[in-house]
Amino acid sequence: MICPSCRKENNEENLFCANCGNKLKGDTETQTSIITVTSEIVNSQNQIFTKIKQAFNKKYIWGAIIAISLIVIGIFSFKQYNTTLQEN
Repeated sequence: MICPSCRKENNEENLFCANCGNKLKGDTETQTSIITVTSEIVNSQNQIFTKIKQAFNKKYIWGAIIAISLIVIGIFSFKQYNTTLQEN
């Protein structure tokens, strides 16, 4: 069991912290709720990060598609322009 005061590890059967003397028993529910809330926060942050990453990936893919399209259109236009110049 970890002491809520000094954060030192203690035996589960200890009533008081061996390091600082703080009461340990009775805080089990508090520690459990802290762990639960912490894991919920971590899960929430992971979900937010995943959504941001997916949005970034979509923007990156669309940007690449547009860039490739512009390059293809530019090459086609350049060839058409050269063909027109050679005919005249």
